[in-house]
Amino acid sequence: MKSSKNTLETAASDSTWNSFWFGHWESETLLATASLAMVRIGLAVVAFWYFASHWSDVAFWFAGDGIVSAQALGVFLTDADLGDAVGWRLSPLYWVDSPMLLRAFLLVGMLLAVAMPLVRSTRAVTTMLWLSVVWLANRSIMIGGLEEVTLAWGLGYLVIAPVRTPISDPPSGTAAWTTTLARRLIQVHLSIVFLVTGLAMLSSLAWWDGTGVMAVVSPVESRYFDFTETLRSPRVHEWLTHGIVLGAIALPPLLWIQSTRTVGFCFAVIWCIGLAILSSQGMHFLALAVLSLSFLPEKFAARLFSRTDP
Repeated sequence: MKSSKNTLETAASDSTWNSFWFGHWESETLLATASLAMVRIGLAVVAFWYFASHWSDVAFWFAGDGIVSAQALGVFLTDADLGDAVGWRLSPLYWVDSPMLLRAFLLVGMLLAVAMPLVRSTRAVTTMLWLSVVWLANRSIMIGGLEEVTLAWGLGYLVIAPVRTPISDPPSGTAAWTTTLARRLIQVHLSIVFLVTGLAMLSSLAWWDGTGVMAVVSPVESRYFDFTETLRSPRVHEWLTHGIVLGAIALPPLLWIQSTRTVGFCFAVIWCIGLAILSSQGMHFLALAVLSLSFLPEKFAARLFSRTDP
């Protein structure tokens, strides 16, 4: 009798685990399809921006006589004994030093970004866009930012799922579980990013003595707006510090608890867009805001796609 009870408990546990990752419920797979459709469009926009941002100075950095040309970068890494540490960052762009070819690569990347949400017959476009981002990120080893990392893992998970919409392409079979798996991987990874960001802030003295916010807004030349005068108000300074630090820590539970998901989703988007405006890492935080759409509440998805789950 006891053995039978344990068997039933194990089966129930396995069923819950499989349902979480692979979405056997129709409502779950429909929601995953809706949220990933939004994420795919958003990341396509960010990826287009990422390639376009390199257009004007790609020759200045990567051409044969550029600041970080392949030869100059190789000499630096050898002298600094960093070759082994970055040897895994492969990219065909290390063998390209022509400004025309470099811009052709950027143009192809932008075209792939436009095509990714539109081409539904294959994952090849998403895969090629992901590889293009990774190759450019690996080539930008000395001048890259956080946006490369966020785009790389976000697009990497999207490769798992087919390109679909919940209205015209209801999920079924393999498409159902791969769509849900991609969504869960994005959700878990994003939650870890939020939590680690918040804990890292708590461990830093800068966020305890109030200088953390000033450090976020300080690089004036790299931002679109200047809020240094606004932060002269002690009340604004304190509330902004608390909102950034505690918000990052509170987001994971707010997003995962069903009853608070709508609040968590709205707060996540506001938190990310707020930091995109305040800081010099606008592309990174905009990508995080897009990835937060993986937590799109069911009622929002139903309104956006004019479909209610059975």
